[in-house]
Amino acid sequence: PVDSVAVYNNTMVEHTYDEISHKVDDVDFLLFTSASTVENLMAQTTALGIKLPQKGKWVSIGPATSEKIRAYGKTVHIEAEVHTVEGMLDAIIKEREDEDAT
Repeated sequence: PVDSVAVYNNTMVEHTYDEISHKVDDVDFLLFTSASTVENLMAQTTALGIKLPQKGKWVSIGPATSEKIRAYGKTVHIEAEVHTVEGMLDAIIKEREDEDAT
């Protein structure tokens, strides 16, 4: 027999217009740690009629997440080389340092 043990549950938390809109109004970076976080943000902002900012850079933890971002017609500005949250932060710091150098 095989026992099934759930170790991960992907559940979208419902938010109101006010909870989301003020958080995405003026951001420098939108960070996504999985394809499901992309799907959840897109589903909620679409349902609530929230327009995502044009200036924010989309940051992905890795290739699968980047693919999902592109599937929504968005540009992946930064993809972490090391597929961890720390790797994402390192990539953002590097991006900022490169911008400052120019």
